[in-house]
Amino acid sequence: MISGYSAFGFPESALHLFGRMLLENMQPDQATFLAILKVSLVTGSMTEGKLIHGVITEFGTETFLNVGSSLVDMYAEWGNLEDAYNIFFHLPERNIVTWTAMAAGCNQHGRGEETIQMFQQMQQEGIQPDRILFISVLQACSAVLGLNQGKVIHTNILDQGLELDNMVGSAIVEMYLKCGSFQFAQRIFAEMPRKSLVVWNIMIAGCAQHGVHSMVMDFFDDMLAENLSPDAATFVSLLSACSHTGNLEVGCWHFESMVTKYGIFPTLDHYMCMVDLLGRAGSMNDALDLLHTMPFTPCQVGWRSLLTHCRTWGEVSFARSCFDNLLLLDPDEPTCYALMSEVYANAGMWDKSLEIEEMRKAAALWKLPGEALIEVGEKVYSFTVGDKHESYYELSRKLKALGDRLRNIDHVPFAVERECSI
Repeated sequence: MISGYSAFGFPESALHLFGRMLLENMQPDQATFLAILKVSLVTGSMTEGKLIHGVITEFGTETFLNVGSSLVDMYAEWGNLEDAYNIFFHLPERNIVTWTAMAAGCNQHGRGEETIQMFQQMQQEGIQPDRILFISVLQACSAVLGLNQGKVIHTNILDQGLELDNMVGSAIVEMYLKCGSFQFAQRIFAEMPRKSLVVWNIMIAGCAQHGVHSMVMDFFDDMLAENLSPDAATFVSLLSACSHTGNLEVGCWHFESMVTKYGIFPTLDHYMCMVDLLGRAGSMNDALDLLHTMPFTPCQVGWRSLLTHCRTWGEVSFARSCFDNLLLLDPDEPTCYALMSEVYANAGMWDKSLEIEEMRKAAALWKLPGEALIEVGEKVYSFTVGDKHESYYELSRKLKALGDRLRNIDHVPFAVERECSI
């Protein structure tokens, strides 16, 4: 009955029945716990999930493989990775389901490096990955820009003959695109025997991402030739490409054809692409009209895009309006202060520019430093401005000693010679 209520969309009834079962001193078995854990995932209540976990522990079934795997899946799905890890590492044995649940949870919640580490550990334990795990770890490589790691995983996929699987193939293409290897992605895409709309969208978006905007339209035409109809995601890439190439006429045509030809109603993302397109073309009035008349509340993305283009076209009054609207939405956003100050400076309005800078200083708002990723061997390192390698001081000392030895043999490095001459 509990499984039935769960399967047919009555989670509250399933929970009520589970409670009655406990009140009547009936001992749940593994099947009961598996069913009720699925219910807790449906309701999304962590409180209920923890209560069920407590009952499972009380009956001593927490370390049973199927029940433990479901608990790992539940906590990982909610982003409670610490509890998921705790259960995972206390299981006496782990199968592919358990590993996949844990790795997918890490990947889903932005911990890509841990996903890759788990994949490597799983291989060391002799567990053979399946297509679902391969997809998760490829997505993790995409997130951390781990190209070398992605290539190793691609080799593993080839060894298992899974490269022809459409979902796996799509993940491979996406990984190469996001890691900056456009030619590899193009080759894998061309070799896929069957291409779903998903992989077409990935390839079209990848062309836009890599700045190959002419190929966006080429791939779109090829997709239509395969009798596939575009979806909302396709048009985001098309409109973005039109914006970056300044092709206002084609962009407007695609925006209109979404509804008239394909019955797709524009989302906020499509409107933001159009605001950007109109702004780049210098049609500031049209961009502002669209921002005010679209069936969505204007957001930071739209106002910031318009403010950026006001800087390009020297539209001071428009810029101030965008700036004021951005402050209403988020007064702690440092980028808008920098943009507005630059608009005033470009117009020679130095007092106004300094006034904006003083506003920013008073609010102690500064742009967050960008994060860079670099892959060395099979490990990805992240760093920001001012970061130092853990061996920085040791390396500096050795470098200085090497420089001293070079000077002792009358060799002065070019940079030092130049510094001395200056």
